Amino acid sequence: MLTQFASSRFPRRLLHLLIPLLISALSGCEPPQPESSSVEQAAEVGNVSLDVPPPTLGRPTDRQVQPTLPRVVSPEQQIADLSAVLAHRERMRQYGDIPLNPAWHENPPDPPRAMPAFRDPSFNVHMKQVCGEWLPIVHLYPGTKATLEDLLKVESIVPFGVEFQFEPENGDFLATLEEHVSPMLVHLTVGLTNLSVDDCRRLGELPHLKSVRLGSMSAEKFAAVAASDGLEAITIAYLHEDFGAAELAASLQGLRHLKRLRVGHPRSRPSLPVDALLETLGQLPQMEYIEIEPPNCSREAFTSFMTNCEHTALRTLKLNSHTTFDVLEKLNRLPNLEELSLHASIHSERIPNCIQNYQGKNLEKLTLIPFDDYNNPEGPVAFGESSSAKIIKALSRHENLEKVDVPLQLSAPGILEPLTRLPRLRVLHIKDFDLNYESLKVLARMPRLDHLDVRSLEFGPEVNHLLPWLSIRTLYIDNPATLIDERARQLGQVPRLWHVSYWDAPSVRFETMDEIPQIEFQEYD
Repeated sequence: MLTQFASSRFPRRLLHLLIPLLISALSGCEPPQPESSSVEQAAEVGNVSLDVPPPTLGRPTDRQVQPTLPRVVSPEQQIADLSAVLAHRERMRQYGDIPLNPAWHENPPDPPRAMPAFRDPSFNVHMKQVCGEWLPIVHLYPGTKATLEDLLKVESIVPFGVEFQFEPENGDFLATLEEHVSPMLVHLTVGLTNLSVDDCRRLGELPHLKSVRLGSMSAEKFAAVAASDGLEAITIAYLHEDFGAAELAASLQGLRHLKRLRVGHPRSRPSLPVDALLETLGQLPQMEYIEIEPPNCSREAFTSFMTNCEHTALRTLKLNSHTTFDVLEKLNRLPNLEELSLHASIHSERIPNCIQNYQGKNLEKLTLIPFDDYNNPEGPVAFGESSSAKIIKALSRHENLEKVDVPLQLSAPGILEPLTRLPRLRVLHIKDFDLNYESLKVLARMPRLDHLDVRSLEFGPEVNHLLPWLSIRTLYIDNPATLIDERARQLGQVPRLWHVSYWDAPSVRFETMDEIPQIEFQEYD
């Protein structure tokens, strides 16, 4: 196989770019250690005296990387090394998803040195999770037909995906895909423009294809793509208004293996049949992932979905609707949820009880997007102090939670105390609290916390003994005026912190930033 690999027309510049970076990133790489889920370990961390420096203080952190010695290897050895690396997807998986524009606040990345994205004027290669599997994805730029042909002729070692922008000047990519069919090509992303019905039909007829990501879809185009019997995952940028309930139901029900569906925002198309879409999905018990961004789902449709579905397979449910929490009591019909994202009224008194009474044991990510159904434009878009305390207490019983994105109002940092019983908590996005002495005493007892959003920084030298206990890697500050020079220098004591983000112009000087080279300070417009 390696001889065939070496003799293929796979572009040598791609190999020369990929191999050294992969080998360099992979050297010194240790297999991921299993994470403990015991509440006792979290409690044990909470009992350690925070006045004593943590055991790792003064030792090299994971941010300090030893230089990699240069290696001189033959092209044949590079190909063999690439084969070995790609064959170990589990080892590559620890690098995480590396999109072209990573949303670090949603999925905190590792520092850049641990994110091996490979770029060239013609292509970009990165790892991406597709249908639950981590795959190498090749992103092709205009004028790369020869590169695509070479790629498809290679005897692939692992499944892979291809992304390209479908434009006339790119040439006929579909003809190339049809001519050089690769059994390992399982994911295809096509750009947003110039897809005809015939193009969609040809896409649907590609063998081995399990996942597609498409642009705007009319009913006729979607029916053409849905003719594929093997599709397991479909992402659609937005649906046209010509979709009717009957056509939509027929297309979806014909996809016997469909497990994952994501429909993007409709771009001001208020007449989309979102109700029909949700009701049809309720009749597909094999669904594992449902994400619908259009916001016009009715209370009746969601009630019907939650009442009739028996989705024991459903792992992720994301709906953009202001009526969904009226039926949260029925969530126990979805016992295996791992990720839930819904809108919730800030005036609802039932939300804490719904979270408390949910019997699922696998919930890892919870996002509650609050809205004010009294339409008070000056009121806070966050849950009140009374509800906030109850919500945090309810969250503490879900031991597998890794991400909490729930805007709360906290009268005192001590309200966060129950969250120290969540041993896997990595992302805490609750906005309305300050990073001060009291909150740091609580946060220092969250041993796996990677990302934190705070309103402002309100501390001085009194917290110096607490900062080395923080495990955070990324920090978002809502009020940049509190990021003054002295506090920026203090943040340099946090061992794993590498990224600090803020809105508007900071109060910290660039000279001070240069004194802390291990931290990347980034301003968002």
